[in-house]
Amino acid sequence: MIIGYARTSTVEQEASFEAQRAQLKAAGCEKVFKEQVSAVSPEREQLDKGRAPTARAKAADVLRLRKEGVGPTEIAKQLRIGRTSVYRALGEQA
Repeated sequence: MIIGYARTSTVEQEASFEAQRAQLKAAGCEKVFKEQVSAVSPEREQLDKGRAPTARAKAADVLRLRKEGVGPTEIAKQLRIGRTSVYRALGEQA
């Protein structure tokens, strides 16, 4: 599943918001998380929700590769994620 995220800073940017959503749908996104929040806001609830399925999928890949004997640094390279994410996934299963 391809997941997208659309964001604008203010409600007044509705046209930009709709354009983002249309572009994401055209790119094949099946699920689009959307919110209107400032770029400097530390809390982006919808962005976090959009990342959760990806994180779970990556965790499964981390565990599979580790069982195959692949080291954490190589796992990070293959999955294009940070080593911290690899160690977090491994720690959750320890």
